[in-house]
Amino acid sequence: MHRPLTAASPVPVIWACLLVCALALVPLATVPVPPLLDYPNHLARLHVIATIGSDPLLAAFYRIDWQLIPNLALDLLLPPVAALIGVDAAGRIFLAAKTILMITGPVAVHRALFGHWSIAPLIGAVIAYNGVTKFGFLNYELGIGLAVWSTAAVIALRRRGPMLRLGVTAALALLLFTCHLLVLGLFGLACLVLTAVTLLRDRPAPRIWLREAVVLGLPFLPPLLLLLASPTAGLSGNILWSAAGKLQGLLNVFSVGADITDLVIVNIALAAIVLAAQHGVLRVHPAGVWLFLAGQLIYFAMPRALFGSWEANQRFPLALAFLLIGFIALDLARRPVRAAFIGVLAVLLSLRVAQVHAT
Repeated sequence: MHRPLTAASPVPVIWACLLVCALALVPLATVPVPPLLDYPNHLARLHVIATIGSDPLLAAFYRIDWQLIPNLALDLLLPPVAALIGVDAAGRIFLAAKTILMITGPVAVHRALFGHWSIAPLIGAVIAYNGVTKFGFLNYELGIGLAVWSTAAVIALRRRGPMLRLGVTAALALLLFTCHLLVLGLFGLACLVLTAVTLLRDRPAPRIWLREAVVLGLPFLPPLLLLLASPTAGLSGNILWSAAGKLQGLLNVFSVGADITDLVIVNIALAAIVLAAQHGVLRVHPAGVWLFLAGQLIYFAMPRALFGSWEANQRFPLALAFLLIGFIALDLARRPVRAAFIGVLAVLLSLRVAQVHAT
C-alpha cells in the first residue's frame, strides 16, 4: 500500500465532480440533436422498440427479434424510459449517464487503489468527448464507464473473502457483456494485472495462487458461455487485422476532429505532465505500468474488425486511457500545485466544451 499523497476529504471531491460533470454536459443541453453519427439510428430503433406494441403502423413493417448479443444495453434500458418521457429525453439521459460514469470512474479507481480522495482523476473529463464519441458508439462508451467503476469495485474488495469477490466479479462481468465485448475484455485485463501484481508482490503459498486463479477466471465463464450461444459467435471468422488505423486509434483518445483546439489541448496537457514529473508530484501505481504495457501489446495485436465489430482496435485506447487515469496520482497537498492543477483542468475542459459546442 502506497502512502497517500493527499488527504482530501470526499466532500470537496464530490462537489468538484458535480461541477466538472455539469460543465461537461453543457453541449448536450445546447444543441437540438447531438451530432453523433449513429445517434439518429439509436433513437429510431429506440422509438420502434418503445412504441411498436401500441402502433399498428409500425407493427405492420417491423418485428422485434430479441437475440442474445453483447451490445444490448441501450435497447434494454431505454424503451421503458422513452415510453414515459419521450425518445429525445431518454437519449439525452443516456448520453449524460455514460458521460458521468466515464468522468467519475477514474476517481473511484483512484480512491480504491491509493486509499484517499483526489480531484486529480477528473482530468479525464477533458477526453469525455473524443474521436469515439463522434461515431455514436453509445453502448461502448457506457461500457467504458461501467468497466472502470467495476475495476474500482474489484480493487475495493481485494481484501474481502474469495466467495464475495467471485460473486461480485461475475455479476459485473455479466453487466459488461450487455454493453460490449471490448469493455468486458478491458475489465478482464484489469483483473488479471491487479491479481498478478498482488501475487508477485506477496508471493503467497501455492494454494493461494490456485484460489486466486479460480476467483479470477470463473466469473468470466458465464459471459463466455453466453457468447458461444449468441449469434455473435457466428461472426468469429469475421476478423480482419490491419496496421491501417492504429495511429487513428491513439488520436481518437483526445481528438474530436481536425481542429487546432485538439493540438492546443494536447500541448497544454503534455507541458503539465512534464512539469508535474519534474517537480516530483506525479506518480504511477506499479499495476498501472503493467496495465499500460499489456494494453499496448494487446492494442498492436488487436484486429481492426473483431466479431463483426468494425474499428474494434481504434476504440480500445480510449477505454484503456480512462482506466489508466485512475492509476495516476498527483500530490496536491501544496496549494500552488493544487491551484495549478485546477487552472489547467479549467482551461482544458473549457476549451473542449467550447470546441464540441461549435462542432
